[in-house]
Amino acid sequence: DATIRGTRAPGANPSGRGLGIEAGAHFVGSDILLEDNERSAVYVGGEGTTAELQSSTVRDTRSSSDGSFGRGISVEEGGSLVASGLLIEGNRDAGLAVAHPGSSLVLQDSIIRDTQPWASGTFGLGLAVQDEAHVVASDVLIEGSYGRGVFVSDPGTLVELEDVVVRDTWGQLDGATGVGVIAQLEGTIEAERLDVSLSAGPGLWSIFDASLHCVDCVVSESTFAGAIVYDAVLHLEGGRIESSVPSVDQGGGVGLF
Repeated sequence: DATIRGTRAPGANPSGRGLGIEAGAHFVGSDILLEDNERSAVYVGGEGTTAELQSSTVRDTRSSSDGSFGRGISVEEGGSLVASGLLIEGNRDAGLAVAHPGSSLVLQDSIIRDTQPWASGTFGLGLAVQDEAHVVASDVLIEGSYGRGVFVSDPGTLVELEDVVVRDTWGQLDGATGVGVIAQLEGTIEAERLDVSLSAGPGLWSIFDASLHCVDCVVSESTFAGAIVYDAVLHLEGGRIESSVPSVDQGGGVGLF
């Protein structure tokens, strides 16, 4: 039942976090409002650091003075977060980011929406997971992300999705427009009943030795292609790809490319 609002970094200090949980600490919170904080509203970092967060709102995190970051929640350096009932909205860089070996997230019954890019036009990821982190997400809605709805990268990184909806991904990032779900550079996604719709670019994209396994998944109203596989693995079992439309610049309108 707490509010943490308007934190700022002093000078060039790269902090300004609303809630920092570090160095083996343990945190339990519920019904918390975090808004208008700087860099990261919630940071969970360090081996042995654990946090539980329920029924809370994380919104409108500001970028640092150099225009970078502005994340809603960041789990790094071996930290662990178990969360449910979250509303994560209007943040920058990433709505929820998990990175580094040993870092983990279990997320249930939550919404990540309207993630915006840096001032430079880069990033804007709904859920970003990389560098050997592990995420399990179920009953999650990810919508209105700027560049990528779900971004998974690097060897040893595993993301498990169940009953997750990703929609309305827009914006131009690294030469590709609005990808709903992407696995790259040996990252792995295991998904069941994933629903990806209204992407400004491809709905699913598996690239550069990644593995994307999708059971009973639905991909609809993507631009250029419903799904792309390039030098990687894409395993689709059940489900459907439908209503892909051409890109203005590149044509297409392909189901599976």
